[in-house]
Amino acid sequence: MELNLRNFDAEFEPISLTGGGGDKERPTRMFTEAEFETLMRDTREAALAEGRAVGAAKAKAELEETATAKAAQVADEISQALSELALRDSRQRQDMEKDIVDLLLGASERILPEFLSTFGADLVTEKVRSGLRLAASSTSLSIHVSPKIEPLIRDRMPEWTQHGLEDLEVRIIADPHLSDTATRLDWQNGHLNYDLDRVCNDVLSLLRETAQSLNGQLKKAE
Repeated sequence: MELNLRNFDAEFEPISLTGGGGDKERPTRMFTEAEFETLMRDTREAALAEGRAVGAAKAKAELEETATAKAAQVADEISQALSELALRDSRQRQDMEKDIVDLLLGASERILPEFLSTFGADLVTEKVRSGLRLAASSTSLSIHVSPKIEPLIRDRMPEWTQHGLEDLEVRIIADPHLSDTATRLDWQNGHLNYDLDRVCNDVLSLLRETAQSLNGQLKKAE
């Protein structure tokens, strides 16, 4: 058995407070083995606690950074998905608009010529009749129609002017520059121009321009 003997005289050997031969002296403090172990244990525990705190803070910062990066990635993915959805919706809408315009254009190109041929003269005749009411307060009225429509208007005029328009001086003029679907009425302080063929052509032109524009947009989107 090995014994460790403490030298209390050495542990409490007096030292000088004045550095010279002063009167006052104090003992030098020496730690016991138990005290030293306690001090070392407390130091290690404090270091471990500090290390754990630093590690926890670092882990928290890394977790927050990872969560932020993940949230940004998810936001980018959602934004990209919405953009793609909007693009597909826009393309589908353009395709549908083009189909509708093409359908209207095709139907108009087939129907309008037949419509003008069948109902053009009747529509012009009715427009002249309505123009008589507009010119009722005037003393004279000039009616310009195509040579083909002129006999129709002349035959119906006595019937149209027998109720309050007997004093209205009406001149019916066959104008070779007018189509069978057009008429022009002139009276005092007023006039009326009607050209159904031109209206139909304007509609067809608008539909053709719209179809061409949509085709161009779709080609650019491809």
